Amino acid sequence: TGPGICFRLYKSEYYNLFNDYPVAEIHRCNLESAILQLTSLGSPPNSFDFIDRPSFPRLSASVNRLKSIGCLLADSTSLSALGNVLSTFPLEPNIGKLVVIGALVGLLDPSLTVTASFSVQSPFVQKIPNKNNKQQQDNNISMDDFLEDTIASEESEFSNYEGDAHTLLKVFDEWLREKAEKGKNSFKWCKRKGLIEQRLYEIAKVRKQLVEMIGDGCLK
Repeated sequence: TGPGICFRLYKSEYYNLFNDYPVAEIHRCNLESAILQLTSLGSPPNSFDFIDRPSFPRLSASVNRLKSIGCLLADSTSLSALGNVLSTFPLEPNIGKLVVIGALVGLLDPSLTVTASFSVQSPFVQKIPNKNNKQQQDNNISMDDFLEDTIASEESEFSNYEGDAHTLLKVFDEWLREKAEKGKNSFKWCKRKGLIEQRLYEIAKVRKQLVEMIGDGCLK
């Protein structure tokens, strides 16, 4: 930046409500991964000298969540066997546990796909309906109801009564099958199905990283 004029596209009273500095990330993000890493290094959060220490209620809530997942022992300062494994994962502990459980029950492959899917944004397109849409006018339904119907119709082909994990697994498997059969035409298939192909590539990338991580011995 340099000398000049700054035009802000909002009212001055809004500008005056802003903080002088943005809130530190440690006060905005989940603390479970940080606490897991600190504890694995022998520095539990209650004794670690934070530059900008999170509030006690937030630290306490995160510790309790890690206990409920099974990562921390009762003393809150030691990792369980599961915690030691999850501390090596570049994932939120609750998501990383899915990989571990999948490996234990012989379902590692689908658990990797589901874990990767939960780590990126939804692959489903959310279309905003035209306000002049004839179907909406004929049925005299609200915009909110029509939008929900639009999104639901896109997901209905892949939806599974057992939950989002099974839905995302089916989407990814069908996409891989389509790419294997038709190659570059998978983009048109995604468009017809109401899917964002870039999100599916992101899932594939995260999944590959997880496979490489497991290959390096994280689950041994």
